[in-house]
Amino acid sequence: MLQRVLDTVTALPLGQIILVFGDVYSKPKTLPGTVEMVHNRDYRSGMGGSIAAGAAHIDKDLDAAFIVLGDMPFVPGEMYSRLADALAPDVTIARPLSPSGPGHPVLFRRTHFGRLRELSGDMGAGTIVRAAGATLAMVDTSDAACFFDVDTPDALAIAESGRWKQT
Repeated sequence: MLQRVLDTVTALPLGQIILVFGDVYSKPKTLPGTVEMVHNRDYRSGMGGSIAAGAAHIDKDLDAAFIVLGDMPFVPGEMYSRLADALAPDVTIARPLSPSGPGHPVLFRRTHFGRLRELSGDMGAGTIVRAAGATLAMVDTSDAACFFDVDTPDALAIAESGRWKQT
């Protein structure tokens, strides 16, 4: 699953790719040379700590960064391009949106990096997104890949069968 995510993002013209991992058993054995590994020692605390660990390593020259979830293996490269295109001078966050709600990945401008580095616990970056107000661009999509994550054995079975496209 993670390999599929990595195959997608390493094919994109990104300035930096950071992979945050938790326990040593989740650390990939091999990675493309363009991927920087960051160990989140506090991985048990939740997604916020992982985002903070990754954000602490973002190159100072980058203007924006995607938060990409390793359990969402079907997000197409085209979605990353559409989100990047949505960033305008007055837009600081871009996120996919379907009639059923918001999805992933989420793209953040540099103005949010400090707050991303301060996250902890299992809250993720939702508070930052909700506070963005008019600087948030929601990119309409019906692509199920932006909303399907593989969190359970049932979801894994759906992913392996290809039925995820119907969820």
